[in-house]
This record gives sequence, structure tokens and C-alpha cells, in this order.
Amino acid sequence: MARRAFDQATDQAAVTLAHRARFWPGIEEAFMHAMRRRRRLRTEAAFRSRHALLRTQVRSRDLLALAQTVFMNEKAASVWMNRPHVLLGGASPREAARKSKTGATRVQEILVAIKHGGVV
Repeated sequence: MARRAFDQATDQAAVTLAHRARFWPGIEEAFMHAMRRRRRLRTEAAFRSRHALLRTQVRSRDLLALAQTVFMNEKAASVWMNRPHVLLGGASPREAARKSKTGATRVQEILVAIKHGGVV
């Protein structure tokens, strides 16, 4: 829907541009440059958001694998990942890992401490 509105606005701008071209030489080049820049920025933003999502998914997968090795049981690891934890401010390890890289690092530290018998 927003894309359609953008396309309609762009078409209207192109018509307006044709009328203004008589009074401002070079406006077509400026308009096309602005359109190319907008398209490039939109593409880069989409790439960044896809890349961030992929990083989050990889982090979650790696932490779940670590939890499975620590608890030696897939079900126990899943239960632990979804249960609120005091050291994470009451958030579940899965939530903490999804929110930020710092949260994922903290979950990893807790799992390593559990694995090696450290204080948690």
C-alpha cells in the first residue's frame, strides 16, 4: 500500500517535473539523481535489516546448541532457554539473546559457568 502511494507520488512528481523543466534547466538530472539515491538507500536499509535478522537467528541457534551440550538434553535446554532467569533481569535467555548482542553474550557466559561448575 505504501509502495503504491510512493509510486503515485513519483508519477505525479515526474509530471510536475516535465512542466518545471521549461523554467529550470537540469532539473531532470537532479530529479533522477535524487530518485537513484532514494532507491539505493532503500535497498541498503533492506539489506541491513535482513543481515541483522540473520545474525540474530544464528546467535539464537548457536546458544541453543550450547545449551543442549550443557544440559545434555534437548528438552531441558529448551525449557531453560524459555524460563525467566534472575541474572538476566527476569527475562528468559531466549529473549535476552534476541534483544541484543550483549544479552546473547551474557547468556553464553551463564551457560559456560553452568557447564564448568562456576558460580552463576
